[in-house]
Amino acid sequence: MLSRTTVHAFALLLLVAASQAIAEWEKTYEFEGNTRRVLLCEGAKASFGSKPPLIMVFHGYGGNAESIREGFKFEELWLEALVVYVQGLVIPERDDGRIEPGKEGPGWQRRVGQDGDRDLKFVDFLVERLAADCNIDRERVYAAGFSNGARFTWVLLAARPGTFAAFAPVAHYDSAVLEAATVPKPVIFHFGKMEKGYKSGAPMKTIRRMKRLNRSTGEGQEWAEGYTLFESAEGGAPFVLNLHERGHEVPSYAPEHIVRFFKSCRNAGADKNEN
Repeated sequence: MLSRTTVHAFALLLLVAASQAIAEWEKTYEFEGNTRRVLLCEGAKASFGSKPPLIMVFHGYGGNAESIREGFKFEELWLEALVVYVQGLVIPERDDGRIEPGKEGPGWQRRVGQDGDRDLKFVDFLVERLAADCNIDRERVYAAGFSNGARFTWVLLAARPGTFAAFAPVAHYDSAVLEAATVPKPVIFHFGKMEKGYKSGAPMKTIRRMKRLNRSTGEGQEWAEGYTLFESAEGGAPFVLNLHERGHEVPSYAPEHIVRFFKSCRNAGADKNEN
């Protein structure tokens, strides 16, 4: 027979385990003629009564909300956060021929104004809906994305700087979108030297434009192993860069550093900001 002390200890272990549980649920919204799906994950210490931070995550072309969750798992790293893995819609055939007929898959708009801004509009809707339903902290709303989702993260930087406190694009560059960006914002950018586009010089062009936007000064300093922090002049914003030796992937170490960076960034007065 188990002693009373053993029973109490076992009960305590169950309570601790329960406190570390991550709540997750799927939700769909009918929005502008499309059914939009999201996977919501609540960190073990998240509470709608305490205004949780919100991280919105966007998958790569052909991916889905579940696969990108496996790549990041932010809710396991920031226990107070609400993390929303957003499912993209099928991308229509492009006029530029970048997507072959019959090979369409879910993804995101690559330019402001593309596809009727359907993804930008849904993000606007989703942030407002989650603010109402989940009492999120509007000063701590963040965007992260991989591949085509990273490209959409650059679009958000250019088009919705007032909504997000910081951005984390992984494995995609877009200097053309940055030409339209006018507001310095904190960014942490991961890109692999084994990526197909690295030798073209296009990623470095994105980095130069990002540094110019954020008014970066100097050659940068070590922020963490493999990371360079570019401080900014007055009125600018921090830019953290990780150029790694891998290919098209989310490095295993990236999520924890993205969370660390996000935790250092707030969007003061976000409720009053206009995009």
